[in-house]
Amino acid sequence: MICASGSVAANILVHIFIHHASSRYHYFTQTVQTGGGGAYCVRDTMTVGDRVKLKDGSSAGIVTLTADAPYCKNKDFPTGATVAPLKTENCEFAVPSNPDAGIYLPEGWKMQKLSCAALARKKDVFFSARNEALDGRFIMDDVDRSRVSTSIAIYAKALRDKQVSNLANGIPSEIEELQIGSYLAWRFHVQGEIKATHQEMVFIVTLIDHGNDIILINTYLPAQHYADHADELNDIAYDIKGLDDKPVVLEDDTKL
Repeated sequence: MICASGSVAANILVHIFIHHASSRYHYFTQTVQTGGGGAYCVRDTMTVGDRVKLKDGSSAGIVTLTADAPYCKNKDFPTGATVAPLKTENCEFAVPSNPDAGIYLPEGWKMQKLSCAALARKKDVFFSARNEALDGRFIMDDVDRSRVSTSIAIYAKALRDKQVSNLANGIPSEIEELQIGSYLAWRFHVQGEIKATHQEMVFIVTLIDHGNDIILINTYLPAQHYADHADELNDIAYDIKGLDDKPVVLEDDTKL
């Protein structure tokens, strides 16, 4: 059994008792369900052209949508859809096994839809979000544990050192060991100047030991905004749900 330290335990309690009313829950995986007559049903946030994962594991694109389709009985998947195979090659993407898995994003952050071209360049990415007002980015990767030959703590140090070398005058933090739900995790910060643009940035990187894979979370934004948003950005990893494959119970008005 892994026990949390005092500071980590306090952080966990904060997330148990405080609900961020402005947060919205974003599903990582845009799946479909089968309605009456074998028709497809999707969430009401989907649009024509969006990419979905079918039950056989293949990818497809949405061609048409029918709001409140009578054959879609599940209130979480109320919209009827017709789909077609994707013409773009190399469009496979990492997805969590739990279709309920997702994250509560803080106010101002919006999910970015990943193009097939972007996924072809880096297949480990499965979720991306942006805050345009802050010029901030949030990226989640699913790294196969078999590709990491060291302990995750040593891997975190290597990632930190690489980030420092990528910046001008990069300043790293110590690496913190955390408890996120039932998972052990590590987090570090690096601040420095982007060499090409001379913009001062802060990077917050969290690695979650998820057994056969490592959930890698990279959040970054201009340094002048960090102080005002440090708490929400440092705590965002605690707002990930469904990594343990258990159903996620949400309030109806928080789903996206």
